[in-house]
Parts: sequence; C-alpha cells; structure tokens
Amino acid sequence: DFLLANNIKGNFLNDFNSGAYLLGRAHPNIKVFIDGRTEAYGSVFFKQYKDLWENGNKEVFDRVIKDYNITGALLNSSRSQIPVPLLELLYNHPDWALVYFNYDALVFLKRVEQNQEIINQFSINLEEWKAPPINMFKLGANVYEPIDYYYRGFTLESLGLADQAME
Repeated sequence: DFLLANNIKGNFLNDFNSGAYLLGRAHPNIKVFIDGRTEAYGSVFFKQYKDLWENGNKEVFDRVIKDYNITGALLNSSRSQIPVPLLELLYNHPDWALVYFNYDALVFLKRVEQNQEIINQFSINLEEWKAPPINMFKLGANVYEPIDYYYRGFTLESLGLADQAME
C-alpha cells in the first residue's frame, strides 16, 4: 500500500516470496527482481539471488544494483525473518534510505533523483524510531497476539538496536 499510495516506481530488489505480490499489486510501476517463475530465471540467476539474499554478498549486491538498475528494495518480514547480512548491508549503505518500516516489510529507496522527494518525506532513522502504542481499549477482551511488534522487534534487534527492539 505504501508503494502505491506514494506512486513509487522503479526496478526493485525483492525477496522470492514477494515477487508475485509485487507483480499483482504494483505492476507496471514496480519491476521485480525475482518471483516464483524459477524456470524463467534459470539456475545461475537463482544462485546469484540466494547468495545476495542469504549472505548479503556485497560484490553480488553491487553488481546486481548496477546491472539491473535497481532503485528500490522491498524486504518482506511477515513470512520469514530477513537475513541479517542483507538487512545490515541495505540499512548501513550510504546510497540507500529506509522509507518504510513495519511488521510486514521494509522498503529502501536508492538515493537517486526519482526517489529524492519520497526519501525527504519518509526517511526513517531506526535509532530514533518509536514503537506505536497498543490501544488496549480497542483490543478489549479479545485474544491478541503481538506478532507485528515481534516482527518489528526482531528486525531492530538484527540491526543491533536492542533498546528500540525492547520498546
């Protein structure tokens, strides 16, 4: 919804499981890096993806960003934990800005002219980020599982932001 609401466009690095979702929701504005059609990509491409996704291999990252003109990244955190090496690589990279952070995903935009307005408006520094309060009155007597808080907390902890994760 964030991508659509802000009319974000570009070639996106994404996790395997988010490819079909992005194709269905954001095409043609967002071009995916990978989706479930593994036969279309081939084994060499898939191995490159795995090395980038699982290991945060900086050489592969730099090559992929250049070769595919990647200007955005969507890292889904609601189905599985984001591998720490890739998360740290994007979060600490000076050419990239975090613009969306919630329990379901993180969105990074490359610092290029087409993204600058969105970056200026939505850039997030997780060291200063505050967790949204839980509205206990809205919950009432319902059973509540704080999955969204857990997912955000794990992501923060993965980046070494223990105080923010605990909050």
